[in-house]
Amino acid sequence: MNSLADHAFQKSVEELTRNGEQRVWSIIVTLFGDLAQRPGDQISGPLMSRITDQMGIKPEAMRVALHRLRKDGWIKSEKVGRTSFYSLTNYGLVQSAKATPRIYARNVKTDENWHVVVTKPMTQTDRQCFERDFLGKDYVVLGTGVYLGNGAPSETLPEVFALEGSTLVVPNWLKKTIAPAKLVSEYKSLEKNLLAVAELVRPDTSLTPLEIATLRTLVVHNWRRNLLRHPELPETFYSKDWRENECRALVHQLLGMLKRPSLRGLERTT
Repeated sequence: MNSLADHAFQKSVEELTRNGEQRVWSIIVTLFGDLAQRPGDQISGPLMSRITDQMGIKPEAMRVALHRLRKDGWIKSEKVGRTSFYSLTNYGLVQSAKATPRIYARNVKTDENWHVVVTKPMTQTDRQCFERDFLGKDYVVLGTGVYLGNGAPSETLPEVFALEGSTLVVPNWLKKTIAPAKLVSEYKSLEKNLLAVAELVRPDTSLTPLEIATLRTLVVHNWRRNLLRHPELPETFYSKDWRENECRALVHQLLGMLKRPSLRGLERTT
């Protein structure tokens, strides 16, 4: 590799790990989601180590993260000789497939209609179960027992009052609830980091497949950790400082230059 490419890679890794909040188990989930999401796809232990070593992740942290993901039912492993190979479980495949359309979408698509759901009085425990089992992350909490959802209300919602319409007035207090100051700030930081990487990595930068896999994982991981912390909503719901769309454009610009390498080719580098 030439020195210019080496400099671009190292500086890009620094930019994408600058926040110091990289959770190793989450990075591994991102790695599988980007490189090995099809049934039957496997990543060997040596390859996973080579990719994560370049992020500054220590072997001890990798072992702890892999143990957690196996315990939580996300990944499984098998040994071929002395080499361990890892793959997503059926549960991991389903969870990864759920998040993929949103993570890689070029545009946010929302229904023009919205609905407000009001529940009957509940205990705190019952409310937590209702929010987890029936609402998930697709609803905005407007108040205790009051939720805003996109499109028509689901017929599976149990014993709720639902009001549907297309006219919305979004007050500032709700914008701040949906996008708290910390998340707004983290999107701004992400935009800054992605811009820096876009200046470093160009279409003619001679990166190795292993380095491309490392950078892709970090780009998708940083994007994913912000994106999946809020519901998918149109710009009406956010303040003028919201940088989701700018980050989305930069993510696609970078992934367009960092073409996904094949697993077979990557395994040959180990």
